[in-house]
Amino acid sequence: MASVTGFGGAFVRANDPESLYSWYERHLGLARSGGSFAFPASTQRAQVVFAFFGQDDAYFPREQKAMINLQVDDLDGVLDRLVDEGVTVDPKRESYDFGRFGWFTDPQGNRVELWQPVATDSAEPFSHYFCRATSDWVLTFIKSCEESVPTKTVIGNLRLANPAFVPASHQAN
Repeated sequence: MASVTGFGGAFVRANDPESLYSWYERHLGLARSGGSFAFPASTQRAQVVFAFFGQDDAYFPREQKAMINLQVDDLDGVLDRLVDEGVTVDPKRESYDFGRFGWFTDPQGNRVELWQPVATDSAEPFSHYFCRATSDWVLTFIKSCEESVPTKTVIGNLRLANPAFVPASHQAN
């Protein structure tokens, strides 16, 4: 059967694409390749996450249809540099067993997430998957597969070694 083999890219609308490219080059050191930014698979420390959020989810601004998440090797170093350069940086930081997160806002008002994945000695890249679900569904799921699927709850999220289908009737808002 034909199937999806990976994540091909993220496409963001901008009022002035050229100035936004220049801003990301100047402040984040990104280099254009073929008219866009490209991240070779060999440079990735973790797999790409593709997740859906409800229209009322407050994880990123509701008026923003999507949020970019960029992997970094030193979260504090990147955010400190952005502050020094006058970029609007959220002072909040979050830490989980799969990495640390911080946020900044680009000049066109896009909230961007930075992720420093955990260091791993494994030859396999670290990966994580998220699905929003109600707590009763999560507890039922964990009980039903406790022995066969490694699970660990994370505040507001269910982390699985393999993503599972969450019925629409049990999805959290």
